Amino acid sequence: MRLAVATRQRRLPRSVADEKHDHVTKQALDWQGTAGHAVFWEIGAEAPERGEGRVYALAGQMASAGEQLSLAHAAAVEVALWREVRKKADPDAAHEMCMRAMAETQSLFVMGTGHALANVAVRALALNQGLRAGLIRRLQRGSSSSTLQPFSQERDDWVSLNARTCKTIRAVAQSSQVQEVIQLVKPVVDFGLGQSWQNLSERRGEDFHRWRPQTHGVQGLPRTSPWVRTGRSQVLNLGHPTYDEACGLADETARLATEAMMDLALSMEAFMEGWPVGSGHLGGPKFGLPE
Repeated sequence: MRLAVATRQRRLPRSVADEKHDHVTKQALDWQGTAGHAVFWEIGAEAPERGEGRVYALAGQMASAGEQLSLAHAAAVEVALWREVRKKADPDAAHEMCMRAMAETQSLFVMGTGHALANVAVRALALNQGLRAGLIRRLQRGSSSSTLQPFSQERDDWVSLNARTCKTIRAVAQSSQVQEVIQLVKPVVDFGLGQSWQNLSERRGEDFHRWRPQTHGVQGLPRTSPWVRTGRSQVLNLGHPTYDEACGLADETARLATEAMMDLALSMEAFMEGWPVGSGHLGGPKFGLPE
């Protein structure tokens, strides 16, 4: 009836108390902190070019992505706690089920952060009126068209991080012929087309949309026909066959979620580093950069 580890342990497991995980938490906090800059960014932007509220909304989207990343990391900690429990206990299907569920939760927030990052890149480019028109044209699907309004709740105004979106972002950025703008979105495109995101998307697709294998150790059914054909005969054996196809899925899901989370944090860091330089070219605030 529970998923979280029943423990009062205060220290983090060693597997999540390292520099890579610290980097994830730092990016999460840095991105969450953009909410405090929203009004100043809005004041500092070029009003005729960007339109009312665009930069303010962009800061809000960035802060939201930071929170999602922090939740992904929190789920990763729960996974690590379960891994410690399982090392000390006898094999238990309930432990496997809970650890895998927490790994899927981590995947959920990593996926959400990835999609949020794609939308941040789109809205950053959309600060420029000309690039915004290019995005709207390329993102159109049949009769359905986006407007990329800053506070829109319309589904057409939001993208998913996939190959089509990445190619659109890259092409629109390149059309600016401004290297700082091209470099700003490059880490987003590289991550979206990268192997860790593709692997996690495939894992998530099976777990959320297709026949999700049950937990190893329970009486699950293999995803194959129970009938055995011999010549003209078909045999259906009584009882359940051995169910092994989900063996190790808790660890596998956790590995894929963590690999993508680490790469995502690096992508977010690179975008944040490029934002002060790229912003001024897009109509956003011009930051006072050191010579």
